[in-house]
Amino acid sequence: MANKCKCPGCLLYFDRDKVEFVHLKNRYWHKTCFDAQNAKLDQDDKDLKVLEEYIMKLFKVEYIDARIRKQLKDMLANYGFTYSGIHKTLVYWYEVKKSSKEKANGGLGIVPFIYEPAKKYFYTVFMAREQNKDKDANDFVTKGRTVTITSPRRKVKQIKQINLDILEEV
Repeated sequence: MANKCKCPGCLLYFDRDKVEFVHLKNRYWHKTCFDAQNAKLDQDDKDLKVLEEYIMKLFKVEYIDARIRKQLKDMLANYGFTYSGIHKTLVYWYEVKKSSKEKANGGLGIVPFIYEPAKKYFYTVFMAREQNKDKDANDFVTKGRTVTITSPRRKVKQIKQINLDILEEV
């Protein structure tokens, strides 16, 4: 190996003379590792943009304030959440569960507590779609049938009548 380098993406050594590479800031990447890393970063940027738009629409604000940005940063660092996961969690909490936005006080503090139930919900929805993707919805339409129900009859309870003349004689 004449030009031996270590790829920061896969951490493997390669020869720059024999393998296609990308040079970036004194680092040499495999072309495939570099493309994969860029695709991941591009996807994260797209997910962040979608999340920010949803938060602005949800709380009816013009911009994302520092408090929400700090909460997002903490969730990514401490809990290992993703932008798309946080977005789906908010959709689950506010659209599926119909929870109150006023209790949030303009923040995202509820996300760590409902991330797992939201993840489970979206996983079950995904699995249901996967199982039913090749089925036709018209096959499950039930045939109509007419059921007649008779009107209820009032049951009249017979009251025993007491002869008051007998009581007077005594």
